[in-house]
Amino acid sequence: MKISVIIPHFRGSAYLKDALESLRLQEYPELDVLLIKDGCSEDLGDLLEEYACLNIRVFDTGAKKGEPLGVPTARNIGLKNADGEYIFFLDSDDYLSDGYFKALLEMAAKYPDIMIRSSKKKTYFKREGQLLREEQQRQLLEQQAESSETDDDEAENPEDVNEGDELDAMGEDGEAIQEKYKFGSATVLGLLIPRRVIDTTFNEKYRYYSDLPFMSSICRNAPLMSCKEVRYYKRTHNDAIRMPSLLQEEAEGKGKEFIKSLSDAWESAKEGPKFTPVLTSEYALSQKDFNPNLSYIETYTLNYVLRKLTKGKHPVGLTKWSNEDIGAFTPFFEKIPKAKIKRYKFFRRRIIKKIAAGNIKGARKTANFYSMKKKKKGLFGTPMQWKWNIYKRIFRKLSVRKDFILFESFLGRSYGDSSRYIYEYLQKLNAEGKLGSGNIIPQNPTFIWMIDNKAAKIPGKHKQVKFNSLRYFYYVARCAVWVTNMRQPSWYVKRPGVILLECWHGTPLKRLVFDMEDVHSASPKYKMTVYNQSRMWDYLISDNRFSTECFKRCFLFPEERILELGYPRNDLLYGDDKEERARKIKEKLGIPQDKKVVLYAPTWRDDDYYGPAQYKFDLPLDLEMMKSLRDRYYFILRTHYFIADHLNIPKEDADFVSDQSRYNDIGELYLISDILITDYSSVFFDFANLRRPILFFVYDLEKYAGVLRGFYFDMTTGCPGPLLKTNEEVLDALENIENVEAEYAEKYKEFCDKFCYLDDGHASERIVERVFGTHVNS
Repeated sequence: MKISVIIPHFRGSAYLKDALESLRLQEYPELDVLLIKDGCSEDLGDLLEEYACLNIRVFDTGAKKGEPLGVPTARNIGLKNADGEYIFFLDSDDYLSDGYFKALLEMAAKYPDIMIRSSKKKTYFKREGQLLREEQQRQLLEQQAESSETDDDEAENPEDVNEGDELDAMGEDGEAIQEKYKFGSATVLGLLIPRRVIDTTFNEKYRYYSDLPFMSSICRNAPLMSCKEVRYYKRTHNDAIRMPSLLQEEAEGKGKEFIKSLSDAWESAKEGPKFTPVLTSEYALSQKDFNPNLSYIETYTLNYVLRKLTKGKHPVGLTKWSNEDIGAFTPFFEKIPKAKIKRYKFFRRRIIKKIAAGNIKGARKTANFYSMKKKKKGLFGTPMQWKWNIYKRIFRKLSVRKDFILFESFLGRSYGDSSRYIYEYLQKLNAEGKLGSGNIIPQNPTFIWMIDNKAAKIPGKHKQVKFNSLRYFYYVARCAVWVTNMRQPSWYVKRPGVILLECWHGTPLKRLVFDMEDVHSASPKYKMTVYNQSRMWDYLISDNRFSTECFKRCFLFPEERILELGYPRNDLLYGDDKEERARKIKEKLGIPQDKKVVLYAPTWRDDDYYGPAQYKFDLPLDLEMMKSLRDRYYFILRTHYFIADHLNIPKEDADFVSDQSRYNDIGELYLISDILITDYSSVFFDFANLRRPILFFVYDLEKYAGVLRGFYFDMTTGCPGPLLKTNEEVLDALENIENVEAEYAEKYKEFCDKFCYLDDGHASERIVERVFGTHVNS
C-alpha cells in the first residue's frame, strides 16, 4: 500500500537530511514523499539529488523567502496532492527508526479501519548521534527520558514537544472498544492515517496549535491503536537562540492561540464518533450518552492544566501563568462531569474544583502547596532547597558589599588557574597600598575563596567557604566582584553594580556551545543555559586572537568585552624562580629529581558518562608497557575534573607513577614536567609556553573529530607534536624524544607564534588594570 509522507520545510537542511535519510533506510518501495517548501531560502538541489531514490515531489506554498505561511498551509497542500492510501506527516527536523513503516503496516493489515500510532521519543540529537547515544547509554536513557504512555492521571510523563501537542494521548482512562484501542490524540505526528478517515483540513489561522482540532475531527471517524515496536523521533533544536523550533519560539499570542485551538477541538468532539464504540470501562459504562472523543478532550484539558500548575511550568510563549491565563480554562472545567473529577486524587481534585468555580487565587495557592509538597524531601525539604530559599528571600535583599571579592576555580575543586594568579596579584597590590583610590576594589577588601579543600594553602588574609554551603550562598549574593574560570550556577541572579569576570579555562581546541552541532552529554539544554549565563559576564579573558574569534562565535559574545591580554594562569611559567619552584614541588610530591617527568593529561569523552558532568574513564595508556622506561621516566596522571572514575595506582609502582588528578594547580605540574602526553585537552596550549616536547595520544581521533565534538583546527597539520594512535607508538616516541623534538622544532615555533605570543608573566597585571582600574559596569 502506498504511503504519502508529507514534509513541510522552512529551514534547516541538515535536519531535513536526517529526515530523508530515515525514509531511505525504510527500504519501503511504495512511499510517496511530498516536500512542501514554505518560505525556504535554502538551495536544496544537492540534497534532493542525493535522495533521488525517494522520487520526492516538491511543492511550494508561494510564501516569500524567510516569511513562511505556516505548517498548516504546507500540510494542506500536501493533502491536496497526496496519492497514497495512507497519510503520514513528518516534520522536516524529525526522523524515524528503522523498519518503521513495515511495523505500522503489519498492524494496519490486521486492523484496516483504524489509525496506527507509534511510540515517540523527544531528542536534541541528529540521527547518527542519537543512535550512538542509544547504543552506549540505553539503560540510562530509558530511566531518564523514556516517554510513558500510561493513562493514569497522576503519571509523571515528560512533556511531548509536538507543535500543538502538550500531552499526547494522556488520560484516556480505559474508555476503549478493546484494551488496545484509544479514542484520541493531540498530534498527527507518529500516526499512520487511512486516507478515507480524513474529512477535514488544518486550520491555517493557527501557527502553533493546528494539530489538536484536526485530530479531534478525524478521531470521530476511527479509533487508534499503538505500535510500540518503532519510534518517531521528535527533535527539539539544541540551538533555540539562532534556530528555534516552533515549540521554542517566543510569542505573546501563543497561549491565547492554544485556548482557541482547544475550544475548536471541544466543539468538534461534541459530535461524537461516527462509529459505534464498544465500551468496557466502569466509568464509561456509568455515563449516560457517553462520548469517548469528548471524554478524551476533557481529560487532556485537565491534565494539561494540572501538569503546568503542579510542575511550576507555563504554556510555551507565556512568561508566567497569570490569573487571566488560568481563568481562560474555567469555561472548559465547568463542563467536565463530576464523576470524572472524582477520579483524581485529593489535591488535584481541589485545584480542578476551584478553577471550575472561578476561584483562581485559591487554585494557584493549592497548586503551589502541592508542588512544594512533591518537591520537598523531609519536613523542611532538602538542605539545598532551604539554602536556596534563604539566598532568594533573604541574602539577595541585602545590599551588595563593595569590599566582598569572591574567587573560585573549577567550582571549588582547587586553588589554581587564572583566578589564583589574579587573586595573588591583588593581594600584592593591597599589601603595597595600591588599592582604593581610582580603583573599583577598595583598600583592604574582604577576599573570599570558595574552595572545598580546607587544607589548601592560600596566601594572604582571606576567608574560605565551601561550595554550596550557606556561607557560599551569602557571599555569592553580596559580593561586588566574582572572579571565576567556570560558568556561574544557573540559579544565580546578577545584581546591579556587580562585576563578573569570566577567566574561562583554556584556549579552545574542541568546538564549544554554538559551534557544536550536537551536544553528546547529559545536558541537552546546554546551549540555552550557557547563552543565559554568558549574558551576565562583564568580561571574558582570551589568551590569543584565535581564542577571541572562537569565543565571539561559540558564546555569541561581544568582542569589546573580550580581554585579549593573555592568561594569568600562565604567569608562573615565566617566573624567574621557576626552576627552584619546580624543585620544591617535586620534593613535596616525592618525585625523583633525577628522572624526566611525563605528564599524561587526557580529556573526557562526551558520549561516555554516568550523568551530568560525571564522565567515565578507562586509562588508555598502557602503564605496564611503559614500565620499560621506569629507569628514565616518572609518569604523572592528570584526568579532567569531569571524570568520575578514580585511578588506582599499585603501591609498588609509586617510584614510577602517581595520580595527581586532585592536585590544586595543573600549572605547577607543567613546571615539573619534561614531556606532555595529551589528546584533545587544551592543556597543550599552556604547556607549549615551556617549549618542551608534546605527544598526542589520539587513539580515537576519527570518532572524536567526526561524531562527537569536532575541532577548531586540523590536528593533523596544526599540532606541535606527533599524533600517536597506539601504545607502541607512544613508547617509541618516548624512547626517541630527542628525534621528536628535532622533527617538530619548526612546527612548534609556528604554533607558539600563533597561540603563546601574549603570555609573558604579566597577564594578571594587565587584566587587573583593565578590569578594576577603569571599569564602567554595563
